Amino acid sequence: MEDTEKTLRFNQVYNDYYAILHRYTARRVNINLLEDVLSELFSLCFAKLDKINPGEELPWLYRSCYLIIRNLYRKRPDLLNLEQYASSAESEALANISIKRALSSLSNEEREVLFFVVLEGFSYQEIAKITGLSENNVAKRFSRAKDKFLQNI
Repeated sequence: MEDTEKTLRFNQVYNDYYAILHRYTARRVNINLLEDVLSELFSLCFAKLDKINPGEELPWLYRSCYLIIRNLYRKRPDLLNLEQYASSAESEALANISIKRALSSLSNEEREVLFFVVLEGFSYQEIAKITGLSENNVAKRFSRAKDKFLQNI
């Protein structure tokens, strides 16, 4: 792919998906890290754009962002803040101690799948693409997370 063609495609991807990935990332990281994560994501996107099939940019971006955030929290678990997963309307609900307790009873993996289904509205197939899990594993993880959440609420 020529540089001009690559730049045009990247600009289109950036313009089409930046706001979507901004919202997704804002629910998962501290506001101070938001732009750093997005910068890393779109830098990686530009570097790998030749390998991303047209039409598959959004799943690739979600998966890459998911991995960047996961690696960030592996290196710095102290940065994980459950309330960062919620948008402003949901923040009020998280103020309820029983919801916080129920969410904290979930593993990071269970919580992530639960949020992908509940907050993002993704199908098991979409979550499987993002996380690299099988659809069956996503379904099991979601079921386990939902059951554990409901038991602890």
